[in-house]
Amino acid sequence: MGVAKLWPLLDESSSRKSLYELTMDSTNRPPHAFRLGVDVSLWFFHAEYGQEGENPELRTLFFRLEILLRNPILPLFMFDGPGRPAWKRGRRINTWSENALTDGLKAFIEAFGFEWRYAPGEAEAELAYLNAAGIIDGVLSDDVDALLFGAKTVWRNPSSAHAQTSATEKRNFVLVFQDVKLSRAELILIALCAGGDYSPEGLPGCGPNTAEGLARAGHADTLYRIATTLTRAELPVHLCTWRAEIIKELRTNSSGCLGHKHGKLANSVPETFPDINILLAYTEPVTSPLEKYNDIDWMKKEPNIPAIAALCEMYFEWGYKESIVKRFRTLIWPGLAVRVLRRYIIEGEQGKDEKLVWRKFAGDEVVDAGELGWMTKIHRTRQHQSAGRALQYRVEVDVSVPVHLAEAGVHGLRRPAGTGLYAADPWQFETEDRAIDPAQDPRRPLLIWLPGVMVERARSALVEEYEDMVRRRKGKKKSKGKKKVTEEMSGNDEPPPSPRKKKTTALSTTPHTPMKRKANPAFLSTPSSSSKILLALDKVPKTKTLSSPTKTPSRKPAPFPMDLEHEFGSLSPRKDRDLYWVARHLLNYRRIVR
Repeated sequence: MGVAKLWPLLDESSSRKSLYELTMDSTNRPPHAFRLGVDVSLWFFHAEYGQEGENPELRTLFFRLEILLRNPILPLFMFDGPGRPAWKRGRRINTWSENALTDGLKAFIEAFGFEWRYAPGEAEAELAYLNAAGIIDGVLSDDVDALLFGAKTVWRNPSSAHAQTSATEKRNFVLVFQDVKLSRAELILIALCAGGDYSPEGLPGCGPNTAEGLARAGHADTLYRIATTLTRAELPVHLCTWRAEIIKELRTNSSGCLGHKHGKLANSVPETFPDINILLAYTEPVTSPLEKYNDIDWMKKEPNIPAIAALCEMYFEWGYKESIVKRFRTLIWPGLAVRVLRRYIIEGEQGKDEKLVWRKFAGDEVVDAGELGWMTKIHRTRQHQSAGRALQYRVEVDVSVPVHLAEAGVHGLRRPAGTGLYAADPWQFETEDRAIDPAQDPRRPLLIWLPGVMVERARSALVEEYEDMVRRRKGKKKSKGKKKVTEEMSGNDEPPPSPRKKKTTALSTTPHTPMKRKANPAFLSTPSSSSKILLALDKVPKTKTLSSPTKTPSRKPAPFPMDLEHEFGSLSPRKDRDLYWVARHLLNYRRIVR
């Protein structure tokens, strides 16, 4: 989308970073999270690929919200408004109307504790304006137009540029475009020449490299100054002069920025280039006054667990109590733990009151968390690639309260498949009194990797307890090592105790009566290889019982008896390994028991 040919020119200004790296610095200052603008129109476009199940498009959006919840991110979702341009990508855009997914997405956004707004025109232009003004910290978009509209920081999903991107990278990494070498004026000129959303054909015959050369020659700054300082009535005269300058540059390459002369392109520049409407759409897009966003309180909202559960029950086929609680364990609780950590930091001393904290996540439900210890223990640490090698703690959390809140939001509108009045098991619908497997108990403790920076700020006592435990373990290991060295240097001449011998049981010399097989007459006419072995071994003469069962056998196997040589003499220990050794072991067995 946007100027597709412009992304390669910006590769040098991009860096691949994890969401963890990008958001941790923002936790040290209010609102203790990264404020990220999201262009909803692109999410609607991606959601069209959702398949199977009930409401697959909305389910795709739900999973995207869950990814944002796992990180200290405060999204601002921006919807396109009625003032967006009527023409885009060479075709007339339909009259502004609501997307069929809008109502469902809005409900989920509010339940997750996120913000949404309508732009007066294009959402990406509004987000770029807010980013330049410092209202948000970055823009999440696959459309390069956000940079043309003046955005300072743009996050792009790696899967947008690389189809082979792994699932881990899609969830945890983005391409960050910050401090782009090309100015906004240069980006606009490249879009006008190479083609963009508003003018896909651009300047016929002009590619992105030639357009970049014209921009670096100074013609981009001149055009931008004309468009932003003059009235619309004054533009035609000044644009005529500017057009003559770029035609001269194409013919002579006087600046040396083009690489070579472009005489044919210079002769084909139309008198209508650039289109004034398209130029002004880039330089002066329709945006809102900043006062419109004064009501956003980034410190107030938190996820509403009962509301999320109720929406899942309404829209998804797995929306019954047991499945919701089971899925929330992996989908919602990890992100909820991050938001609870942030709430601890915001509340300060009051954050030690668990009941006060959980009221923020309970909606209208009553929380009884008098004896709750949400984060009970730290088990270990790591510095994983998915988090940019930053410190993380493996924290054990008690999920009994969030499970209670999720169950409170479910109204029993759905039942699991195969249950209820027509279930195969007539008692299957009575699940309340059934015993719960401890391994499947949704209230069992959960281990979650959490950002080290946030854990140390929010629960310093828990970190100190873990560090004390680590020191004690190291001390025990050192004391064991010192004890061993002391014993070796004590001069004790007594030999060390001999290792305990294993008890061996002698083989019984009592002959065993072999079990007789009942032969099936139906198979005697065509004996198999195994039956041939058994019949031939019956011919072996009886021998005396071995007096010494522990006698070491010779390495080279003894030859078969003469009467069996014609039966098994052609077998090779290598080629016919299985059959050969079956015959050999059976032969030894018969010799022992006879």
